[in-house]
Amino acid sequence: MTNDTKPELLDLGACELRGLIASGDLGAEELMRATLERIDQTNGTLNAIVAMKDGDALIAAARAADNASGSAPHGGALSGLPVCVKDMANAAGFPTTRGSPTLAGNIAARDDLFVARMRAAGAIVIGKSNTPEFALGSHTFNRVYGTTRNPYDPRVSCGGSSGARRWRWRRAWWRSPTGPT
Repeated sequence: MTNDTKPELLDLGACELRGLIASGDLGAEELMRATLERIDQTNGTLNAIVAMKDGDALIAAARAADNASGSAPHGGALSGLPVCVKDMANAAGFPTTRGSPTLAGNIAARDDLFVARMRAAGAIVIGKSNTPEFALGSHTFNRVYGTTRNPYDPRVSCGGSSGARRWRWRRAWWRSPTGPT
Protein backbone atom coordinates (compact mmCIF):
# COMPACT_ATOMS: atom_id res chain seq x y z
CA MET A 1 0.00 0.00 0.00
CA THR A 2 1.16 3.51 -0.71
CA ASN A 3 0.89 6.74 1.25
CA ASP A 4 -2.15 7.72 -0.87
CA THR A 5 -4.10 4.75 0.55
CA LYS A 6 -3.49 5.54 4.22
CA PRO A 7 -6.85 7.28 4.81
CA GLU A 8 -8.61 4.28 3.25
CA LEU A 9 -6.37 1.90 5.20
CA LEU A 10 -7.42 3.43 8.51
CA ASP A 11 -11.10 3.15 7.58
CA LEU A 12 -10.83 -0.65 7.42
CA GLY A 13 -12.01 -2.83 10.29
CA ALA A 14 -9.83 -5.04 12.46
CA CYS A 15 -10.73 -8.23 10.57
CA GLU A 16 -9.88 -6.66 7.23
CA LEU A 17 -6.59 -5.25 8.53
CA ARG A 18 -5.66 -8.56 10.12
CA GLY A 19 -6.42 -10.34 6.84
CA LEU A 20 -4.15 -7.95 4.94
CA ILE A 21 -1.35 -8.48 7.45
CA ALA A 22 -1.77 -12.29 7.36
CA SER A 23 -1.70 -12.31 3.55
CA GLY A 24 1.43 -10.18 3.46
CA ASP A 25 -0.33 -7.35 1.60
CA LEU A 26 0.16 -5.03 4.59
CA GLY A 27 2.91 -4.86 7.16
CA ALA A 28 2.27 -4.15 10.82
CA GLU A 29 4.93 -1.45 10.62
CA GLU A 30 3.11 0.28 7.76
CA LEU A 31 -0.16 0.12 9.69
CA MET A 32 1.53 1.49 12.82
CA ARG A 33 3.09 4.38 10.90
CA ALA A 34 -0.30 5.28 9.40
CA THR A 35 -1.91 5.04 12.85
CA LEU A 36 0.71 7.25 14.47
CA GLU A 37 0.42 9.77 11.65
CA ARG A 38 -3.37 9.96 12.10
CA ILE A 39 -3.00 10.36 15.87
CA ASP A 40 -0.46 13.12 15.34
CA GLN A 41 -2.84 14.91 12.95
CA THR A 42 -5.99 14.65 15.07
CA ASN A 43 -5.32 14.08 18.76
CA GLY A 44 -4.38 17.71 19.46
CA THR A 45 -7.97 18.65 18.61
CA LEU A 46 -9.78 15.54 19.82
CA ASN A 47 -7.89 14.66 23.02
CA ALA A 48 -8.99 11.03 22.67
CA ILE A 49 -5.67 9.37 23.51
CA VAL A 50 -4.42 10.61 26.85
CA ALA A 51 -1.35 8.41 27.36
CA MET A 52 0.73 6.89 24.61
CA LYS A 53 3.84 4.77 24.27
CA ASP A 54 6.81 6.33 22.49
CA GLY A 55 6.42 6.24 18.70
CA ASP A 56 9.82 4.64 18.12
CA ALA A 57 8.99 1.84 20.57
CA LEU A 58 5.66 1.27 18.79
CA ILE A 59 7.38 1.10 15.39
CA ALA A 60 9.87 -1.40 16.85
CA ALA A 61 6.99 -3.51 18.23
CA ALA A 62 5.27 -3.46 14.84
CA ARG A 63 8.51 -4.43 13.11
CA ALA A 64 8.88 -7.32 15.57
CA ALA A 65 5.31 -8.42 14.74
CA ASP A 66 6.22 -8.37 11.04
CA ASN A 67 9.33 -10.46 11.70
CA ALA A 68 7.42 -12.91 13.89
CA SER A 69 4.72 -13.38 11.26
CA GLY A 70 7.45 -14.47 8.85
CA SER A 71 8.11 -17.53 11.01
CA ALA A 72 4.43 -18.17 11.81
CA PRO A 73 2.38 -17.34 8.71
CA HIS A 74 -0.80 -16.29 10.47
CA GLY A 75 0.40 -15.09 13.88
CA GLY A 76 -2.13 -14.47 16.66
CA ALA A 77 -5.68 -13.35 16.01
CA LEU A 78 -4.68 -9.71 16.63
CA SER A 79 -1.08 -9.92 15.44
CA GLY A 80 0.26 -6.51 14.47
CA LEU A 81 -2.94 -4.57 15.19
CA PRO A 82 -2.54 -1.32 17.16
CA VAL A 83 -5.08 -1.05 20.00
CA CYS A 84 -5.89 1.59 22.58
CA VAL A 85 -7.21 0.67 26.03
CA LYS A 86 -9.75 2.78 27.93
CA ASP A 87 -8.24 4.48 30.98
CA MET A 88 -10.51 2.32 33.16
CA ALA A 89 -8.31 -0.75 32.59
CA ASN A 90 -4.75 -1.54 33.64
CA ALA A 91 -2.17 -1.87 30.90
CA ALA A 92 1.34 -2.43 32.26
CA GLY A 93 3.52 0.66 32.07
CA PHE A 94 0.66 3.06 31.36
CA PRO A 95 -1.13 5.35 33.80
CA THR A 96 -4.51 4.16 35.05
CA THR A 97 -6.32 7.17 36.47
CA ARG A 98 -9.91 6.16 35.70
CA GLY A 99 -10.28 9.88 35.00
CA SER A 100 -9.95 10.72 38.70
CA PRO A 101 -7.46 13.18 40.21
CA THR A 102 -7.22 10.82 43.23
CA LEU A 103 -5.54 8.24 40.96
CA ALA A 104 -3.39 10.63 38.88
CA GLY A 105 0.17 9.36 38.68
CA ASN A 106 -0.87 5.72 39.19
CA ILE A 107 1.14 3.52 36.76
CA ALA A 108 -0.14 -0.01 36.19
CA ALA A 109 2.32 -2.73 37.18
CA ARG A 110 0.47 -5.41 35.21
CA ASP A 111 -2.22 -5.88 32.61
CA ASP A 112 -5.85 -6.60 33.38
CA LEU A 113 -6.88 -10.01 32.05
CA PHE A 114 -8.42 -8.80 28.79
CA VAL A 115 -5.41 -6.59 28.03
CA ALA A 116 -3.05 -9.51 28.68
CA ARG A 117 -5.15 -11.66 26.35
CA MET A 118 -5.09 -9.02 23.60
CA ARG A 119 -1.30 -8.78 23.90
CA ALA A 120 -1.01 -12.59 23.87
CA ALA A 121 -3.03 -12.57 20.63
CA GLY A 122 -0.46 -10.18 19.14
CA ALA A 123 -2.13 -6.77 19.62
CA ILE A 124 0.19 -3.80 20.14
CA VAL A 125 -1.11 -1.58 22.94
CA ILE A 126 -0.37 1.97 21.85
CA GLY A 127 -1.91 3.87 24.75
CA LYS A 128 -4.93 4.81 26.80
CA SER A 129 -8.14 6.56 25.77
CA ASN A 130 -10.00 9.14 27.82
CA THR A 131 -13.01 8.40 30.02
CA PRO A 132 -15.31 10.34 32.32
CA GLU A 133 -14.32 9.98 35.96
CA PHE A 134 -14.83 6.30 36.85
CA ALA A 135 -16.70 5.95 33.49
CA LEU A 136 -19.72 7.58 35.10
CA GLY A 137 -21.14 10.26 32.89
CA SER A 138 -22.70 11.05 29.59
CA HIS A 139 -19.83 13.29 28.50
CA THR A 140 -16.16 12.28 28.15
CA PHE A 141 -14.57 14.84 30.45
CA ASN A 142 -12.50 14.53 33.59
CA ARG A 143 -10.29 16.78 35.69
CA VAL A 144 -7.16 14.78 34.85
CA TYR A 145 -7.21 14.90 31.04
CA GLY A 146 -9.99 17.31 30.08
CA THR A 147 -12.60 16.90 27.34
CA THR A 148 -12.57 14.53 24.38
CA ARG A 149 -14.09 16.08 21.27
CA ASN A 150 -16.33 14.44 18.68
CA PRO A 151 -14.28 13.51 15.57
CA TYR A 152 -17.23 14.33 13.29
CA ASP A 153 -17.87 17.73 14.86
CA PRO A 154 -15.31 18.90 17.47
CA ARG A 155 -17.77 21.56 18.69
CA VAL A 156 -19.93 18.90 20.37
CA SER A 157 -19.35 16.11 22.85
CA CYS A 158 -18.43 12.63 21.71
CA GLY A 159 -20.58 11.13 24.48
CA GLY A 160 -19.84 9.22 27.61
CA SER A 161 -18.07 6.16 28.94
CA SER A 162 -15.13 6.20 26.53
CA GLY A 163 -16.42 8.77 24.11
CA ALA A 164 -17.75 6.02 21.89
CA ARG A 165 -21.27 7.36 21.68
CA ARG A 166 -22.16 10.59 20.02
CA TRP A 167 -23.71 13.38 22.05
CA ARG A 168 -26.76 13.65 19.82
CA TRP A 169 -27.58 9.96 20.32
CA ARG A 170 -27.21 10.30 24.08
CA ARG A 171 -29.47 13.37 24.11
CA ALA A 172 -32.17 11.51 22.14
CA TRP A 173 -31.87 8.50 24.46
CA TRP A 174 -32.40 10.58 27.59
CA ARG A 175 -35.59 12.06 26.11
CA SER A 176 -37.07 8.70 25.18
CA PRO A 177 -38.92 6.78 27.93
CA THR A 178 -37.95 3.46 26.31
CA GLY A 179 -34.34 4.28 25.42
CA PRO A 180 -32.78 4.26 21.94
CA THR A 181 -34.76 2.94 19.02
